[in-house]
Amino acid sequence: SLDSVLAAIDRNNPMLQEYDSKVKAMNAYTAGAKSWMAPMVGAGPFWYPYPNQMLMEERDRGMFMINVEQDIPNPLKLNAKKNYFASRASVEEKGRAIQYNQLRAEAKTLYYDWLVLERKMKVLSESKKIVELMLELARLRYPYNQGSLGSIYKAEGRLHEVDNMILMTQSEIEEKQFRLKSLMNMP
Repeated sequence: SLDSVLAAIDRNNPMLQEYDSKVKAMNAYTAGAKSWMAPMVGAGPFWYPYPNQMLMEERDRGMFMINVEQDIPNPLKLNAKKNYFASRASVEEKGRAIQYNQLRAEAKTLYYDWLVLERKMKVLSESKKIVELMLELARLRYPYNQGSLGSIYKAEGRLHEVDNMILMTQSEIEEKQFRLKSLMNMP
Protein backbone atom coordinates (compact mmCIF):
# COMPACT_ATOMS: atom_id res chain seq x y z
CA SER A 1 0.00 0.00 0.00
CA LEU A 2 1.02 3.61 -0.34
CA ASP A 3 1.33 4.04 3.42
CA SER A 4 3.81 1.16 3.70
CA VAL A 5 5.80 2.59 0.78
CA LEU A 6 5.97 6.01 2.46
CA ALA A 7 6.91 4.43 5.81
CA ALA A 8 9.70 2.43 4.13
CA ILE A 9 10.99 5.60 2.44
CA ASP A 10 10.96 7.46 5.76
CA ARG A 11 12.80 4.62 7.46
CA ASN A 12 15.26 3.40 4.78
CA ASN A 13 16.04 6.21 2.33
CA PRO A 14 19.80 6.99 2.42
CA MET A 15 19.32 10.74 1.98
CA LEU A 16 16.94 10.88 4.93
CA GLN A 17 19.30 8.72 7.00
CA GLU A 18 22.06 11.22 6.21
CA TYR A 19 19.89 14.03 7.57
CA ASP A 20 19.12 11.95 10.68
CA SER A 21 22.83 11.42 11.26
CA LYS A 22 23.52 15.13 10.87
CA VAL A 23 20.76 15.97 13.35
CA LYS A 24 22.16 13.47 15.87
CA ALA A 25 25.64 14.93 15.40
CA MET A 26 24.38 18.49 15.90
CA ASN A 27 22.47 17.42 19.02
CA ALA A 28 25.65 15.79 20.35
CA TYR A 29 27.60 18.96 19.60
CA THR A 30 24.91 20.95 21.39
CA ALA A 31 25.15 18.70 24.44
CA GLY A 32 28.92 19.06 24.53
CA ALA A 33 29.13 22.75 23.66
CA LYS A 34 29.33 23.91 27.29
CA SER A 35 31.97 21.41 28.36
CA TRP A 36 35.35 22.56 29.56
CA MET A 37 38.70 21.21 28.56
CA ALA A 38 39.92 18.60 31.05
CA PRO A 39 42.68 19.77 33.43
CA MET A 40 46.11 18.58 32.39
CA VAL A 41 48.80 17.60 34.88
CA GLY A 42 52.30 16.71 33.87
CA ALA A 43 55.55 15.90 35.65
CA GLY A 44 58.99 14.93 34.51
CA PRO A 45 62.67 15.80 34.15
CA PHE A 46 63.63 19.08 32.51
CA TRP A 47 67.06 19.78 30.99
CA TYR A 48 68.33 16.51 32.31
CA PRO A 49 71.80 15.60 30.96
CA TYR A 50 72.58 12.38 29.09
CA PRO A 51 74.18 9.60 31.15
CA ASN A 52 77.97 9.55 31.52
CA GLN A 53 78.37 13.22 30.69
CA MET A 54 80.69 15.46 32.56
CA LEU A 55 78.91 18.29 34.38
CA MET A 56 80.47 21.73 34.01
CA GLU A 57 78.32 23.55 36.52
CA GLU A 58 75.85 22.63 39.21
CA ARG A 59 72.90 23.97 37.19
CA ASP A 60 73.57 21.36 34.46
CA ARG A 61 72.31 18.58 36.70
CA GLY A 62 68.73 19.19 35.47
CA MET A 63 65.50 19.83 37.24
CA PHE A 64 62.25 18.11 37.99
CA MET A 65 59.22 19.97 36.65
CA ILE A 66 55.49 19.83 37.52
CA ASN A 67 52.95 21.39 35.15
CA VAL A 68 49.23 21.99 35.85
CA GLU A 69 47.03 23.54 33.16
CA GLN A 70 43.30 24.41 33.04
CA ASP A 71 41.54 26.41 30.32
CA ILE A 72 38.71 28.55 31.73
CA PRO A 73 36.39 29.46 28.85
CA ASN A 74 34.14 32.48 28.48
CA PRO A 75 30.53 31.52 29.45
CA LEU A 76 29.07 33.83 26.81
CA LYS A 77 31.04 32.08 24.09
CA LEU A 78 29.90 28.70 25.42
CA ASN A 79 26.24 29.76 25.32
CA ALA A 80 26.68 31.21 21.83
CA LYS A 81 28.27 27.95 20.63
CA LYS A 82 25.45 25.92 22.19
CA ASN A 83 22.79 28.10 20.54
CA TYR A 84 24.61 27.88 17.21
CA PHE A 85 24.69 24.07 17.25
CA ALA A 86 21.04 23.92 18.37
CA SER A 87 20.01 26.16 15.48
CA ARG A 88 22.02 24.04 13.03
CA ALA A 89 20.23 20.93 14.33
CA SER A 90 16.85 22.55 13.71
CA VAL A 91 17.99 23.60 10.21
CA GLU A 92 18.97 20.00 9.46
CA GLU A 93 15.58 18.78 10.75
CA LYS A 94 13.81 21.24 8.45
CA GLY A 95 16.02 20.12 5.56
CA ARG A 96 15.05 16.53 6.27
CA ALA A 97 11.37 17.48 6.27
CA ILE A 98 11.78 19.24 2.92
CA GLN A 99 13.62 16.26 1.43
CA TYR A 100 10.99 13.85 2.77
CA ASN A 101 8.20 15.92 1.24
CA GLN A 102 9.95 15.83 -2.13
CA LEU A 103 10.52 12.07 -1.89
CA ARG A 104 6.93 11.54 -0.74
CA ALA A 105 5.57 13.53 -3.69
CA GLU A 106 7.74 11.54 -6.09
CA ALA A 107 6.67 8.25 -4.48
CA LYS A 108 2.98 9.17 -4.69
CA THR A 109 3.36 10.09 -8.35
CA LEU A 110 5.17 6.83 -9.11
CA TYR A 111 2.66 4.78 -7.12
CA TYR A 112 -0.41 6.26 -8.79
CA ASP A 113 1.23 6.05 -12.22
CA TRP A 114 1.88 2.39 -11.49
CA LEU A 115 -1.77 1.83 -10.57
CA VAL A 116 -2.92 3.59 -13.75
CA LEU A 117 -0.54 1.46 -15.82
CA GLU A 118 -1.89 -1.71 -14.20
CA ARG A 119 -5.40 -0.68 -15.24
CA LYS A 120 -4.08 0.13 -18.71
CA MET A 121 -2.63 -3.40 -18.89
CA LYS A 122 -6.08 -4.86 -18.17
CA VAL A 123 -7.63 -2.73 -20.91
CA LEU A 124 -4.85 -3.66 -23.35
CA SER A 125 -5.25 -7.38 -22.62
CA GLU A 126 -8.98 -7.09 -23.31
CA SER A 127 -8.19 -5.12 -26.45
CA LYS A 128 -5.75 -7.84 -27.52
CA LYS A 129 -8.47 -10.48 -27.14
CA ILE A 130 -10.82 -8.39 -29.28
CA VAL A 131 -8.20 -7.84 -32.00
CA GLU A 132 -7.35 -11.56 -31.99
CA LEU A 133 -11.04 -12.32 -32.44
CA MET A 134 -11.23 -9.79 -35.32
CA LEU A 135 -8.18 -11.40 -36.94
CA GLU A 136 -9.70 -14.86 -36.62
CA LEU A 137 -12.96 -13.65 -38.15
CA ALA A 138 -11.10 -11.96 -41.02
CA ARG A 139 -9.17 -15.19 -41.70
CA LEU A 140 -12.42 -17.19 -41.67
CA ARG A 141 -14.22 -14.79 -44.01
CA TYR A 142 -11.45 -14.52 -46.61
CA PRO A 143 -11.80 -18.03 -48.14
CA TYR A 144 -15.52 -17.43 -48.69
CA ASN A 145 -14.97 -14.03 -50.38
CA GLN A 146 -16.73 -12.20 -47.55
CA GLY A 147 -13.59 -10.29 -46.47
CA SER A 148 -10.50 -8.86 -48.09
CA LEU A 149 -6.87 -9.66 -47.66
CA GLY A 150 -6.32 -6.06 -46.53
CA SER A 151 -8.56 -6.57 -43.51
CA ILE A 152 -6.40 -9.54 -42.42
CA TYR A 153 -3.23 -7.47 -42.68
CA LYS A 154 -4.90 -4.56 -40.92
CA ALA A 155 -5.98 -6.85 -38.05
CA GLU A 156 -2.47 -8.33 -37.83
CA GLY A 157 -1.03 -4.81 -37.74
CA ARG A 158 -3.38 -3.84 -34.95
CA LEU A 159 -2.48 -7.01 -33.05
CA HIS A 160 1.22 -6.19 -33.26
CA GLU A 161 0.45 -2.61 -32.26
CA VAL A 162 -1.39 -3.83 -29.15
CA ASP A 163 1.46 -6.24 -28.36
CA ASN A 164 3.90 -3.33 -28.66
CA MET A 165 1.74 -1.19 -26.35
CA ILE A 166 1.58 -4.05 -23.84
CA LEU A 167 5.36 -4.39 -23.92
CA MET A 168 5.83 -0.63 -23.48
CA THR A 169 3.36 -0.57 -20.59
CA GLN A 170 5.11 -3.51 -18.90
CA SER A 171 8.46 -1.73 -19.18
CA GLU A 172 6.92 1.46 -17.74
CA ILE A 173 5.49 -0.57 -14.84
CA GLU A 174 8.92 -2.10 -14.19
CA GLU A 175 10.50 1.35 -14.31
CA LYS A 176 8.01 2.66 -11.72
CA GLN A 177 8.67 -0.40 -9.53
CA PHE A 178 12.45 0.04 -9.74
CA ARG A 179 12.24 3.74 -8.97
CA LEU A 180 9.96 3.07 -5.97
CA LYS A 181 12.33 0.38 -4.73
CA SER A 182 15.29 2.73 -5.08
CA LEU A 183 13.42 5.35 -3.04
CA MET A 184 12.73 2.71 -0.38
CA ASN A 185 16.37 1.48 -0.62
CA MET A 186 15.28 -2.09 -1.30
CA PRO A 187 16.87 -4.63 -3.69
